[in-house]
Amino acid sequence: MTRVAIVTGNPSPAIFAQLAEAGVDGIFLKNASPEDICAGLCEIASGRRVIASEIDRAIRAGQDAAGLTTREIEVLHGIARGLSNPLIAEALGVSPKTVDSHRTTLMRKMGVHSTATLLVRALRAGLIDI
Repeated sequence: MTRVAIVTGNPSPAIFAQLAEAGVDGIFLKNASPEDICAGLCEIASGRRVIASEIDRAIRAGQDAAGLTTREIEVLHGIARGLSNPLIAEALGVSPKTVDSHRTTLMRKMGVHSTATLLVRALRAGLIDI
């Protein structure tokens, strides 16, 4: 089985979250020590997922800053990719009505009334990337 590890210098919580959601097996910062990266790669080779603690904290901080759940972040990323509610629902294995409910909650939590404004706020908060 192929494993994927990323070494990045980009500090964006949105990118970290997208990589984690995409199923990347390991995410390391480029300033990590060679020892930490080697140890992480050994963990990945044995089937475990490794996300550097700084990256995990950044992902959680980005979500917590807006008070969003993981599912709301997933819906937000679908919206940012231009997917319709039915397509987001299919990708997440939920009903379109559930996605619509998450979208409504997202807009309420972000204090917006349009999808465009939602995306602008999410971008500024580091929740999504262009």
